[in-house]
Amino acid sequence: MKMKKEVFVVWDVHQGSFGGVFEDKELAIAACYSDGCGVGPAILNEVGPKEEVDWPGFWFPRMEEEPVETLQKIHREAGGEGMVTETPPSTLLC
Repeated sequence: MKMKKEVFVVWDVHQGSFGGVFEDKELAIAACYSDGCGVGPAILNEVGPKEEVDWPGFWFPRMEEEPVETLQKIHREAGGEGMVTETPPSTLLC
């Protein structure tokens, strides 16, 4: 079975604009240029929901810490094993 590839999408909720797709979470965080920019996980080559839904795991790096529950869910969905027990360090941009 092919391992699912996790990517990180940057979206500016204030302007409704796309900011990019990154394999590296730190690059996605660095692409967040305002408080309205958020990072959301996605699985490469997987179709998302067609209806409007809350984006599980979407967060605003300049304003909040990434929730541990989100990390564990993403880890499992990407085929990872074990537990994620803490939020990894992230760089909050000023």
